[in-house]
Amino acid sequence: MSNNAPPWFEIAIEHAGDSVFVTPRGSLGQNGKKRQISFRLDDLHELAQKVGPAAMHHTPLDGGAREMARDLFAAIFEGEALEMCREHLTAARPRPLLLRLAVSGRPLQAVPWEVMLTPKGGALDTSGFLASSPRLHVVRAVNSGGPVGPLRILSRVRVLVISATSTRVDVQVKAALKEAIDAHAIELLDPIVGDHVATLSDLRKALQLYSQEHKRPHIVHIIGHGAVRRGAHQEAEPVLVLPGDTGDPIEIPAQTLADDLLRCFGDDLRLVVLDACEGAAPGADGSAAEILAKQAAVAVVAHLWPLRTELAGEIAKSFYTSLTLWEQGRGDVAASLHSVRHELQAEGAGAFSPVLYLRGANPLLFDFRGWKKRSPTPPSPEGLDVLEKLLSGPFSVLLGDSGEDPLECQMAFRKKLADKLGLKGEDALPLAHCIQRYALLKGRSELDRVFKEVVGDILTRDDTPLTPLAWELARALQPGVHATLLWLPVLEHALAERHQDRGIYVVQPPSPDDPGGSLWVMRRKAGEKEWAIAGDLDDGWPHDLDFRKNYVILRLYGGYLPKREVLGALLTEDDHALNPRSLEMPAWNALIHQLCTRPTFVVGISVLDWRHRLVLRLLFDQGLPPSSVAVLPLDGEEIERRIWSERGGGLSKGTQRRVSIVRQTTDALSHMLEGRPAPGDRR
Repeated sequence: MSNNAPPWFEIAIEHAGDSVFVTPRGSLGQNGKKRQISFRLDDLHELAQKVGPAAMHHTPLDGGAREMARDLFAAIFEGEALEMCREHLTAARPRPLLLRLAVSGRPLQAVPWEVMLTPKGGALDTSGFLASSPRLHVVRAVNSGGPVGPLRILSRVRVLVISATSTRVDVQVKAALKEAIDAHAIELLDPIVGDHVATLSDLRKALQLYSQEHKRPHIVHIIGHGAVRRGAHQEAEPVLVLPGDTGDPIEIPAQTLADDLLRCFGDDLRLVVLDACEGAAPGADGSAAEILAKQAAVAVVAHLWPLRTELAGEIAKSFYTSLTLWEQGRGDVAASLHSVRHELQAEGAGAFSPVLYLRGANPLLFDFRGWKKRSPTPPSPEGLDVLEKLLSGPFSVLLGDSGEDPLECQMAFRKKLADKLGLKGEDALPLAHCIQRYALLKGRSELDRVFKEVVGDILTRDDTPLTPLAWELARALQPGVHATLLWLPVLEHALAERHQDRGIYVVQPPSPDDPGGSLWVMRRKAGEKEWAIAGDLDDGWPHDLDFRKNYVILRLYGGYLPKREVLGALLTEDDHALNPRSLEMPAWNALIHQLCTRPTFVVGISVLDWRHRLVLRLLFDQGLPPSSVAVLPLDGEEIERRIWSERGGGLSKGTQRRVSIVRQTTDALSHMLEGRPAPGDRR
């Protein structure tokens, strides 16, 4: 799915007294003229009164309501507005067009604009209610700040529920989120309930507990509704009302809550859901929702009318499932709400109760590229204590290519080579054997062509590939020297996104056809987004580099650099056998010295693989640093565990430095790292 914002078309709606005016404009550059429509404010309130009871009871609209909904469409979409909308529909194909309704003024917020009914025959090449039209995704526009890109999700979307009573959390939210939680798509944080929301001061203290980066919610789900109260000077003040099981409801000024959410959660918060409950005043959510969308979140889902608990739960379940698990609309809040409306509108008017306030014109809140549905196994207890000790301080990482293949790069490469070699079924060989045989049979240039073809397919789907493990490791790593054997720059991309205020230097080995050549350096300066080639290790290396402030990544197997450039991947057995001799230079030795000053976290490395032993001896010829930890798979050989724990991986020529062992799956390891505070955020 593209991260680029789709084309959009906007209708600005405002009133002066009882008169209502509309102004069309669109992303193609046109700005239409402001004009008065035939509907007056009283007419719109009458429409709301006709739709409201049907929505609250989830019954079909009667003929009178449908006729008014059809007339409202005709009043707004005529002449210039209709022609402009048609042009934008064409530009958006094959995707639906984002229709932004910029509604100004509290009296207009309570109007169910989404219920507008397009006539049969299709003035917009579509018919039916706007809310469920296959050609349109309808949102209420909030114009505040610049464009906001989607948040990359490699692990889980964190959801925080705020409610005056735990009963509503269990009944309305936990059941709705169960499927997404079971699929490891959503993490439900401990809710803020009861005494923690008794006063504004209590709520602020509770919110502060989630202000650390690894705890900040991406979605805040509030079981309550909006209302308008008169302030000390009789000015209208939107508030959030949190009803309890007994006693008076708790009221929080919407502006105050928006300020607190922004202060605690910053840009991590993308969505607020106001889960309206029975007893709320019809049409009161709009003002509070608009404030929250302007100040705190990118999007707010609110309700025009209070709904039965069962229907509210059904809507929440469908919405969250679509947002996190639905292939066609994953991460797209407008598409997810549209899916809910489409499912419900055939049953009744409850489909018109939920409305979406969106800041900007990009409804893609979450970028799920690289995410996969998984059912993580519980972490193995072996070695958790030593792992906790390692992670609590500075460490280096050596990220290998053994074990799981989340981007399916090795699998695709092996399959393509096996097919070309005519190996099927039982004749299939491990990847390393396929690579060497193909290079001997067809030549190195042909092998490189196949490799680029395989990796090119991956980069076409995702130009900044990431894996859950690299994403979580990047957050845990402190500046310094680290190493990777991966052909794709997943660790580099993760560090660049996680630590935009740090400089990152990538050191790449020479091409296999030039084993005596220099190592190349690529860098991304702190505060910048672009990567640049800095030359070879001697020419481009800043000798006064502060390793306490910058990351250095040694790409020992070469492959693709962050700018999608290839400077020679180590593919064949011959490449691995010859390459280490080319790395003997003073600048390289200085980097190795820095790598060895801290304990090393060894992941995806096997001492039973001769290629990995070459790397280990190249980096740690005197043995791994004290307190290093190696991760082995749950089903790994016992002999390998003994080689690490009794003989330090068989590296040291003198006194053996034992290496502690942790047995974990990649998923379990990612999950453990996800739940830890980042360096500098451990308080």
